Amino acid sequence: MADRARRILQPDWPVLLRVRLTRMDSYTARKDGRFQDALVIFREVARVCAQAGDWSAEINARTIW
Repeated sequence: MADRARRILQPDWPVLLRVRLTRMDSYTARKDGRFQDALVIFREVARVCAQAGDWSAEINARTIW
């Protein structure tokens, strides 16, 4: 399902849709025991949220790990 969502994702859609997909990648990495990969992905989520100016999503991304 995430792969299908990535295929149809449009660049002008809200950034939080991309964040949601990226967050799913981090959960998968963490579940698979790839903790370093998961941490890198979580940090990317926080960076994207900050860049988008969404402070609420950024705080959520920084505290979820």
